[in-house]
Amino acid sequence: MVPGMRFEDVLRQDLANGALEMSEEAQTAWLSERLRKRRDPVFETEIRMRDRRWFRVVDRATEDGDRVNVLIDITSLKTAQRRLEEVELGSRVGLWSLDLVTGESSTNVYWAEMLGYDPDTMGTIGFEDWRALVHPDDVQKAVSGFNDCIAGTADRFEIEYRMRHRNGQWIWVLGRGGVADRDPEGRVRQIAGVLLDISARKALEAELGLRAAAVEASADAIMITDGSGCIIDANPALLSLFRAKNQTDLLGHPWHRLYDRSAAADLAAEAFPSLRSEQHWRGEVIATRLDGSLFEQALSMTEMPDGKIVHVSRDISAIKALARDQRALQEKVELAQRQEAINLLVAGLTHDFSNLLALILHLSDPASADAAVLATIDVRAEIHRAARQMVNLLEPLQGYVAGTSTLEEVDFVDIVRNATKLTALGAPRLLSVESDLPDQPMMTLVDPLRLTQVLLNLGLNARDAIGHEKGTIRFALSQGSEAPEGVTLDVGQVPDAPFAHLIISDTGPGIEADIREKIWMPYFTTKGGQGTGLGLALIAEIVRDVGGGIALQTMPRRGATFHILWPLTKSPAQAIAYAAGVQ
Repeated sequence: MVPGMRFEDVLRQDLANGALEMSEEAQTAWLSERLRKRRDPVFETEIRMRDRRWFRVVDRATEDGDRVNVLIDITSLKTAQRRLEEVELGSRVGLWSLDLVTGESSTNVYWAEMLGYDPDTMGTIGFEDWRALVHPDDVQKAVSGFNDCIAGTADRFEIEYRMRHRNGQWIWVLGRGGVADRDPEGRVRQIAGVLLDISARKALEAELGLRAAAVEASADAIMITDGSGCIIDANPALLSLFRAKNQTDLLGHPWHRLYDRSAAADLAAEAFPSLRSEQHWRGEVIATRLDGSLFEQALSMTEMPDGKIVHVSRDISAIKALARDQRALQEKVELAQRQEAINLLVAGLTHDFSNLLALILHLSDPASADAAVLATIDVRAEIHRAARQMVNLLEPLQGYVAGTSTLEEVDFVDIVRNATKLTALGAPRLLSVESDLPDQPMMTLVDPLRLTQVLLNLGLNARDAIGHEKGTIRFALSQGSEAPEGVTLDVGQVPDAPFAHLIISDTGPGIEADIREKIWMPYFTTKGGQGTGLGLALIAEIVRDVGGGIALQTMPRRGATFHILWPLTKSPAQAIAYAAGVQ
């Protein structure tokens, strides 16, 4: 550019030299518009050069008709502005500014969107408009930041408060701001800042606070250990459980301080491999309080991603003691039931034994009046035969009396066969005890004595119901895959197939409807002082414990039929055969 050049020549030279970042198609229109604007008293614009610099152009007319043209390099300003826009876009933060001189304020699109408003239709919002959106309980706190800056007691502020969303709900925001500009006398002229939606954070803080309160109030003892095994937190329930006076008695100490050496070693060997592989372990252990007393502890351990372990436990000493007492009581009840069954068997057996003993005494009496008759038979053989009959009568009873409670895999068929013999032992002359049993074994994992007790109780109840009348008791066993049609379980559930389906039926008088509703209740009996009322209740408990079911079908004067569905164990070959439909 040299003196004497016309303004249009300068513009054309800039275009020819490619100084402006503009396509050739747009150059003619730009030149025409630029020359037209030159006729205005004042003209301002921003242009970008090919070398990426930005300039602000200010063109003004003078009083004598000349023009003054000023170019200001604003590259740094435009760079800062672009970076601010990128930050605003990336963070989606609400920006605001307030001019204290004019009272005008400005907000960006994200400020409006945060409160649910359309930025294009919201328009400008003044200080009082903003104040009206603040929760009434938070207004004083929110305005205090502005007042401190205006008064000169602070240059910046950061305040959390609530604002009303367009849909009517309250959202939590974090307002950060400060003095943006002052006049020559130092008075604050402009305040600006950002607004962040912190509703999610406040909700999380509230949830964490609620959880912390729940941990503090929990009846379960909770403690947390770090990666080295030291206790770093403990709730009041844990302090009470281990009789610690305060947290300092536990915090910083290793977890194994709460167990003796043997229990700690067992716990580490059992629990930590599971924690490493599954991040969780649950079990029972003997723990040691700080005063040295021991207690039974139910413990659950969970490993967190950062290596910390959360221990949740409770004292189960009373529960375990109660369970032991209940087990002891149950054993007494079962023993009483076995004794009741034995008494019933013995009552019927006495008659048969008396006849056989009378025969033996008669055959072995030297002064017998029938000496001539005895001389014609083999007395020793007859005595031996009678004694053998007595042994045979006692044989099925011996296993029941001397049996011990053990869990083992046994043949269901053998158990039913022996129960049939026991039911027939000493039975009235007119009573017939029959059985229909499969040839193949049906294996089940059970305490043989408890299973025998179930079958014998039902068999003897049927025998009592028939009394000295003519009748039949029948034991029928088969393999089942689903609940029998028309049968509704009174107790328990249908086991996984295949299962044993045992039917014990009798031709007795049946059970009346009002009695049928009570038969499974403890201590209910129709035998008066001769019964405990625990027989069927005990049967129900045993069947339920093994995962089986039991049902009763009965009608007055038409007998009673009990269906027992009992789970079986399957060998691999049996499982394959059953899956293929071979039963």
